Amino acid sequence: MGFLYINEKKKIEMKTKFEKFNENTVSIDNLFIVSHGLGGGFGGAQDYIVIEADDEEDAEKQAYEMACEDYEGYVGMYGLRDIDEIMEEDEVDEMEAEDIYNDDRESWLDYSVEKWSKEAEKNAEGHHYQNDYKNITG
Repeated sequence: MGFLYINEKKKIEMKTKFEKFNENTVSIDNLFIVSHGLGGGFGGAQDYIVIEADDEEDAEKQAYEMACEDYEGYVGMYGLRDIDEIMEEDEVDEMEAEDIYNDDRESWLDYSVEKWSKEAEKNAEGHHYQNDYKNITG
């Protein structure tokens, strides 16, 4: 297995190419600010990111996937159980454990979608905020 080494100059070069590519292919009309995180004691959606999406439904799907990744990052901690734990503790088969896992996950997810605007960006900047489209949004 090999490792890829990219020096600082190459990183800057790649980033510049990415930004130029974005300028030519991404429309501000396709930018959304999504928030994602876990509710309850986890504090709700804390991470805000500007994404490109075909429409609001696509943006919501991406936000949901990000929130699911957040949940999966905590599985096995803070009382969030994985499928094996559910099978053992609840004495159920794998199929039923998957249903319980999915229900548990859904109850914790917190995410939202908003069309990108200066006002929406201003509201998001008080949180963990990432905008890789600054070259388009200004």
